Amino acid sequence: MPFHDYDDIWFKRKYDAIRPDYLQIRMLDAILRTPSWILVGVRTAFLEKAAKRAHLIIILNESLVVESVRILQRFLSRRLSKRPKKESLKDAIGLIRWNYISHHKPGGKRFEMNRRISNLHKEKVIWLHSKRDVRRFLDSIC
Repeated sequence: MPFHDYDDIWFKRKYDAIRPDYLQIRMLDAILRTPSWILVGVRTAFLEKAAKRAHLIIILNESLVVESVRILQRFLSRRLSKRPKKESLKDAIGLIRWNYISHHKPGGKRFEMNRRISNLHKEKVIWLHSKRDVRRFLDSIC
């Protein structure tokens, strides 16, 4: 089954140059027209279109601690690499704060989006909260 990362639709160059909306819509429409697909991460503005076409919606909702540790690990690995990114500890902490406000705090944009999609598409939504949940789910369908 074809696998698509929304970042590849959003960015012309990974985490650098953003594509215009009309090109993102065109790319997303091309994916949604195919008979089967996996789309990881969807921009809020395009989510409903993808959700209507999906047979299954998996919301990965890991703990804030796990996500924060990953952000800090990524920051450290970038800083220790031979070609470090121009990113400060303040940037990493800001990303952790944004992640909390958006994904974990009631009223946050992604928090509310996930809740809305879950309510609108109850029959298609599966919530997973950990790597163990993902493994169990994959074992159940394989």
